[in-house]
Amino acid sequence: MIGWMISHTRGLWRAPSPIALAILALAILALAALSACSPGEGPREPRPDIVLLVVDTLRSDHLSCYGYPRPTSPFLDRLAAEGALFEDVTCQFSWTMPSMVSLFTGRYLTGFRADLKGEDTTLAESFQGAGYRTLGVVSNLLVNAEAGFSRGFDHYDSRPAPEAERGKTRTLAQLVADLDEPLLDALGAERDHQGRLRVPASGERAPVFLYLHSFDPHHPYWPHPELEEVLPSGDAPGVEPGEWQAAMLADFGPPPPEGQPDWSEGLEELRERRGLYDQEVRYTDDELARLFDRLGELGVLEHCVFALVADHGEGLWEHLPPVPDDELRESPPADFFYMGHGAIQYQEVLATPLVLWGAGVPAGTRCPEPVENVDLFPTLLELANVPARSALHGRSLVGLLSGRPPEWRRMVFSHGVHGTTVREPATGLKLILPLGQALTSGLRVRLFHLPTDPHERVNLAEERPADVRRLTEAHQSWMRAHPTRSTLPNAVQRRLMGELGYVDLDTGVQPGR
Repeated sequence: MIGWMISHTRGLWRAPSPIALAILALAILALAALSACSPGEGPREPRPDIVLLVVDTLRSDHLSCYGYPRPTSPFLDRLAAEGALFEDVTCQFSWTMPSMVSLFTGRYLTGFRADLKGEDTTLAESFQGAGYRTLGVVSNLLVNAEAGFSRGFDHYDSRPAPEAERGKTRTLAQLVADLDEPLLDALGAERDHQGRLRVPASGERAPVFLYLHSFDPHHPYWPHPELEEVLPSGDAPGVEPGEWQAAMLADFGPPPPEGQPDWSEGLEELRERRGLYDQEVRYTDDELARLFDRLGELGVLEHCVFALVADHGEGLWEHLPPVPDDELRESPPADFFYMGHGAIQYQEVLATPLVLWGAGVPAGTRCPEPVENVDLFPTLLELANVPARSALHGRSLVGLLSGRPPEWRRMVFSHGVHGTTVREPATGLKLILPLGQALTSGLRVRLFHLPTDPHERVNLAEERPADVRRLTEAHQSWMRAHPTRSTLPNAVQRRLMGELGYVDLDTGVQPGR
């Protein structure tokens, strides 16, 4: 059309007239409009700010918005109602370092990775290359610059808590406080002569990619007396089914102490500790609300995509650890049942939350399709109109958000140090193949039907061998398609692991391999 308009004005230049000038002005305006948009699109908005919050050790089934009966997440509930919640999410690894390698590369892992060195373009590098200012503020000491997790960040802060503070890691409140000055700098904020803060609007500055990694509610679970009234630690639901723990102790555990024929006091203590986990979740939610308010004050939420995920979940004494039976015979309840994440592949560790909010995210969306953490990388790129710079294994979730999902995945995969997993959502079957210490402990292949056995108590492997073979073949094909160069934790990481309570954890990796 523009070419036609210009060609038909050529003869008019010999004798300029108001008609000729008007036609030329229309042509110039049309060209300007086309330069600001793609065919079929309106003028492009500036790229949104991206806020990625990773909550360490957060399992989805202890969040109110995922159906938990206790008020652990009122703010996240509101965020999910205003944005999108993905109901069926699987993390790619049951331990932080490899899980974050997968999240930051958008790629599957079929081996243990302790660092982010020598990989393809990372998530932060993708945004940095698109002109974003990139900031990372991290509580988990293992996700540090020495291990390569700072790649692509203009500012990266993974320092421990001050010596005077509890524990070794910063709380989310400390994390947000330490974020403030670097964020103001990234936003180009200035103070006038009266000390008033001026922050440029999103269209007047470079967009920001912000990654925060909270260590709450990772073990140890600190008590929060201020939450006892709204979330009493002693009122947490027990492990289901109700008599399962007592029955397992009676069959495989040590003799009970005198006066406790069913280990009742020890099991009640575990229930209270589950309540402390709930309080840590609620503390995180309350601090997340304060972070959100601060981002709103600074104008970051005006044009923003906010994503909340977890690196993995947490076992809260619902299964047995992968140890020999004779070791169980000497273990009291706190050790007899498994607490933690790296050594198991049950749903309490693999099922994590994913909530998106903001630009391009339709409000009030709940997506039942099975998704994986590996999908977050391409999703954030598409929402920000940033091209991928390397091959990704994940799939963008934007199609699911629009209500027009393409043909979706048939299988869901996750890897770990003691087991590797394939799940078939259409049938509800989940297969766990033992690895590492689980093999030497005599742990068998396990097959569960999650719709009828959500707590994974009944192993169907022997009575359904055809399903075991079929899912094993699917898993082997996945392993062959995604070979991973394994790496061991370095000396710094091993020291930090000991300080964080990881002792004698089998990584499934042999030195020199």
